[in-house]
Amino acid sequence: MANTTQSSPWVEPVITPVSESSLSTFKAPFAGNVAPPLDKSRGRVYKINGQIYYSPNCSRDGIQEPSVYSGSRSQIRDPRFDKVKEFLKPATWCSPRTTYLAFMPTYLDMYSPPLTPLSLDVPVHRNSRGFFLDAEFVLSLTRIETELRNIFEDISDHFAVHEILPIAPTALSFEMFFETKKLALKAAERSREWFAMWVGVIAYVIAVAQITTNDAERPDEPPTWWQMLSRKDTHSANIISSLSMTAFGGFHKRDRVGTFLDILDTPLCQPSVDFFHHFKVPVFYAWGPAEAVTALKDPDIARLAPLPEQLQAVASYLIIQPSTGGDFMEPWRVYKQQIDEKRQRRILTETPQQRSTRLNRELNPRTSKVPIYVWRNLGGILVRCPSDEDSVLGFGENQRVYNSIDNEWDCSTYFGELGEEEAADMEEAGIMVADSSSVEPVDIRQAYYHSLAQGLDDLHRDMGVMEGVDDVVDNSVEESRSAEGVEHVAPPAVVPNNLLVHPSSVMRVVGLSRPTNSGTFIADALGNLHLHEYEPVDLLLRFAGFRVPLRLASSSKVLHRSFYDKMSKDLGGSFNEDFLRSPVASLALEFWNAITNETVPNAAFWDLSDVNEELRVSPHLRMFHAVEVPKGERLLEPVELHPELVKPKKPNPNAKPQTVPPLNHDTIFILDYGNFSTVPWRLAIFSVIDMLMVCRLPPRMTEQDLLQDLVSRGVACQTLLPMSRIPSQLPPPVASVPLRLSGYRFTSADFKAYEDHTRALLQNPRIARAALLSGGILWRVALRYSASIALVTNGPRPQAESFTVSSAGGDYIQDGLHVEEANVLCGLYYIYKSALHREKVSWFPLMTTWRSKNTLSFWTDANERFFDRTEESWKDLEHNQPLSASRWGALIGQSSSVRRADRFIRHHSSLFWDSYRRGEGGSAGA
Repeated sequence: MANTTQSSPWVEPVITPVSESSLSTFKAPFAGNVAPPLDKSRGRVYKINGQIYYSPNCSRDGIQEPSVYSGSRSQIRDPRFDKVKEFLKPATWCSPRTTYLAFMPTYLDMYSPPLTPLSLDVPVHRNSRGFFLDAEFVLSLTRIETELRNIFEDISDHFAVHEILPIAPTALSFEMFFETKKLALKAAERSREWFAMWVGVIAYVIAVAQITTNDAERPDEPPTWWQMLSRKDTHSANIISSLSMTAFGGFHKRDRVGTFLDILDTPLCQPSVDFFHHFKVPVFYAWGPAEAVTALKDPDIARLAPLPEQLQAVASYLIIQPSTGGDFMEPWRVYKQQIDEKRQRRILTETPQQRSTRLNRELNPRTSKVPIYVWRNLGGILVRCPSDEDSVLGFGENQRVYNSIDNEWDCSTYFGELGEEEAADMEEAGIMVADSSSVEPVDIRQAYYHSLAQGLDDLHRDMGVMEGVDDVVDNSVEESRSAEGVEHVAPPAVVPNNLLVHPSSVMRVVGLSRPTNSGTFIADALGNLHLHEYEPVDLLLRFAGFRVPLRLASSSKVLHRSFYDKMSKDLGGSFNEDFLRSPVASLALEFWNAITNETVPNAAFWDLSDVNEELRVSPHLRMFHAVEVPKGERLLEPVELHPELVKPKKPNPNAKPQTVPPLNHDTIFILDYGNFSTVPWRLAIFSVIDMLMVCRLPPRMTEQDLLQDLVSRGVACQTLLPMSRIPSQLPPPVASVPLRLSGYRFTSADFKAYEDHTRALLQNPRIARAALLSGGILWRVALRYSASIALVTNGPRPQAESFTVSSAGGDYIQDGLHVEEANVLCGLYYIYKSALHREKVSWFPLMTTWRSKNTLSFWTDANERFFDRTEESWKDLEHNQPLSASRWGALIGQSSSVRRADRFIRHHSSLFWDSYRRGEGGSAGA
């Protein structure tokens, strides 16, 4: 049952049914008398068996000569014996009763509601009569199909959609008992796959419903079909919202099956090319001499002509079947190389106990009760995904690799083939052979990845590597020749020593030389240095440049504990009694009080002052350069297409005219090692404070080390890949904000649906990477719901559709988020009180709210406590509900002292950078 909602003044539009023949003349709404040309930027010309075909909105590989389906009842399939795979390629659907087959997805998303039960593991039981599937699993699939069938019938009846013939009477192919466990599992898998039929059926009737009520002309209003289903009070609000967020009715992506059309001898009931193009369904049609000649006389056919460069691309080929760009296995090889290098570094510095542990692991690796990761094919990209399997024995010797340093397995059927003897031994031992790494279902009820605390522990597993031990450096430059004979110079494996050291032979040391994991070196009476770990000191060092002298006074004034409590609360950290008793505590408090009062602190303890050379000689500082980018690229997201409708403010006659025009650009800082870079991408930082924070890190840290440090602390950054040619298209958004009617009361089912949608979104590598790199609340949500920090280390992948950054220094591509994608990750809902009045509430603060209220760029203990309290509050939705931006702002707002400190440090950091860039050496803090 739907949640109780208040009545709304909306007036239901009069429904004028759309006939089959009217779809043949459909064109998307446009201004004027002449239809605009089709968007063909994603088009491609194909040669199939010597014939030319064209698609204005699809360029995928593997398109074959189409089959023809008449739509007669004799072609109905039985899911118990037939596979849906037959219909997952574009064909010619001759009857309007089967047009919906073009709307079927090529990849069924079983990880988003309402199909999440399909992704769960299938328990198989056995009794004297044979093997049988778990009753709860069978019942859950039956419930889903019943709900989807009811939705299909409700939309069809309300909007008078023409007759539709489901190609199968049901998606379920279950029998009571099976002879073997394998037959039972295959039946469950066939049923999963046949749910793609219901996706196509519902997507098609929603498309017809949107045309019937001209929803495209009212983008700021909820669609009429959504209003109708919400008011029927017979469907779950979560399922209704899920329809518009997924392939059922979202029309975000172009991964549908598609169809072949005849554009010359057009059947009366054949939908137009514009119809399929409008709903992002791939459409193909012949483009031979007859079509080209007709286009000279008929402007409607001329609109469909391929672009000249697309025709030219196939002029010299007979058959076009190109492979996907790039090396599919490259992510695994890069990752394995990193693990091998990490192992070699550990061997150089490991203690005898660590060496014994490693050798024991390598000699007898555990095959169960250890972390297992499966490399899967997700959207054509090889991605490392955690597995809930408790053993690797289902993979062959060539399909699994053990990592003795981290005590975990990497497995994939892409690594190699399973030997015949291995398969026989597994069958004899009753071990299930691992399924293909591209289709194996995963139980998403559990978090895929480690919690934040575990993740950060994993990130620093190699803490045994001593900072004082020099890495083995190979400065040799390897020369290689390509197939064309062009000479390339490969960069060295690590940054040479002479690049990242101070040019002078004598370094002036007046404070902590480098921060090391919240540590401060302090000399005792004998001059011996001892490492003391104080979190407030580390936070002040990173954020404000607080430097502790190696020699401290033997006694210091100790203030009341409340002063230190206030400082720790402002910084979002914590301290222990050892810190209070240490001489550095009073210095830290004195420093903090100075910057919160916006006064210059003691110059000897501040690396932004002219008497402290520590920051000025940072090797990282020499590698940074500032670039200006157009306003908006700072957020790494396009402008929102449908901004909120807000009540305009009354003009203030007494307001002073604005004398300073708003900036039309942002400044970002790019770290570029030039020819000595060990990665193809560049690290980009978005604020001068964060840039100087990077400069305070140890000098031998490579780009990947710096990136991992920033991402592990939740600092916003980016990896920019230089490109000579900028992609012309952004990646299509893959999410939309769910809707609710005014007065809706959220329940635990809503929060569960949000978690499922978030996990499904984060399976997209672009979205997961962009969320992690965004820092702040998006970073924390991504870690909580399925993203791994390891995703960010390889940089963005060159693709035909990418987010871009352009500046005078060059053009780059990077991983970005659409506004709606970021909002969905934070759990945003639109609450409609009327057609043109909506409010916004969310499970977590939106990124814009978080950035405006949190001045500290890194994730703190206080942030973590807030996140934990927020999650805990959603366990009691009877007394707690999602909050608006203003209420979130009141909860996460920081004290005035923190805002003053941020303003002061940001100002003097900018002065320091300007002074350094000019090479004047003047003081930024004097």
